[in-house]
Amino acid sequence: MNGTRRITFALLAILLAAAACTELEPIAPTRVNTGSVDFARFHAVGNSLTAGTQSNSLIETRQVRSFPVLLAEAARAPKLEMPLISSPGIPNLLFFSQLLPTPVIDMLPGTGIETNTGFAGVFNNLGIPGAKVNDLRTKTASDGGMYAIVLRNAALGSTALIQAVNAAPTFTTVWIGANDIFNSASQGTDLLLTPTASFTTDFIAVMDSITMASGTTVAANVPGMLTIPFFATIPPVVVDPVTREPVLIGGNPVPLIGTSGNLSPDALVTLGASSFLAAGDGIPVILGGTGNPLPDFVVLTPAEKSNVLARIDELNTVIDTVCANRSVPVVDVHALLEELDQNGVVIRDDTFNTDYVTGGLFSVDGIHPSSMGYWVITREFARVINANFGAVIPEPPLPIEPVLNRVPGNNDEELLTPLHYALVLPYYALTGFWRAFGVTGTH
Repeated sequence: MNGTRRITFALLAILLAAAACTELEPIAPTRVNTGSVDFARFHAVGNSLTAGTQSNSLIETRQVRSFPVLLAEAARAPKLEMPLISSPGIPNLLFFSQLLPTPVIDMLPGTGIETNTGFAGVFNNLGIPGAKVNDLRTKTASDGGMYAIVLRNAALGSTALIQAVNAAPTFTTVWIGANDIFNSASQGTDLLLTPTASFTTDFIAVMDSITMASGTTVAANVPGMLTIPFFATIPPVVVDPVTREPVLIGGNPVPLIGTSGNLSPDALVTLGASSFLAAGDGIPVILGGTGNPLPDFVVLTPAEKSNVLARIDELNTVIDTVCANRSVPVVDVHALLEELDQNGVVIRDDTFNTDYVTGGLFSVDGIHPSSMGYWVITREFARVINANFGAVIPEPPLPIEPVLNRVPGNNDEELLTPLHYALVLPYYALTGFWRAFGVTGTH
């Protein structure tokens, strides 16, 4: 991309309510004992949550803060090899280049390329953005995109699963399933959800292959992703652009308009609706809108929402059952996200939660964790390893200092603390952001 594309967001003046939080104590002292886990050949299999995608981009400055890297560092394991992507990443990294007087989100200019081309073996981090469980078994480098970059050499094995097995790992993490849900929900439908039966078949095949090849395996489940900022930021009612409070007529909030009429209070409006709302769509004419409905692909109806949540539970039951039958412990990321959404977490006197931008745990795209979000996830992996394998792995090293006093982005940081945002950036109006940048939000 030539030049830097910008979108300016309205700075809205409201006070942020202080969220309740749960302070988690350090999980272990600083000494390291990996117990019965051998990290000599640690390979991580999964999607973008394993690859370390942040702010819609796979980029070296963020890949080195992925949970496998942080976990390896905490365990004093050998360096992990991965398909490092130079700045500005693939796709180009989104970042905040300005906070005051008006927030500005930029996309780094240029073209990212892989820099670790000299590594000849199987990458330790086999996370492939966009991958669903079946893709681990079927997609190859010939499918292009990130598959070509991560799998790159058919001599190492055709698929991610075969490459992982061929690497003879001593320890493997498997975190897959999010895209089997997200790829449908992000399009405002429940029709594209992976059927539970086919997920079961594929997940059993993946776990059988991995557990037979790997010395030790740890899995993770599917997060309850409808609480992430992509789904939870925009309310289904008209809000005042200045106060950000719901507009009231006759003492009642005014629903946004969908293709079937007024949206239910239980509907979810995705961040993909921001450009339509900025154009007045979804807003009644009497309140200055066009009266045109929001398109279906940016809205989840209560029925669709219920079906998505039910499918998440079904897939997690499959993961729990399959892993229990193979003595594979499961990191309960679903419960972790629920706790962070409801109560937040205190880390070194800073409060973090799942709110978009201000919460500090999610990156600019509202989908993938921030560096601190991946740090919290890594800590859960370490807890599970400690509890199941007689290990004493300490907290991973914090990826950044808790207090930053500069504009993020230009120095490879897009995370400020929640306190900083609360002082200088109470809220963002997401005018035109998603469509202008072409962000799809696929893991």
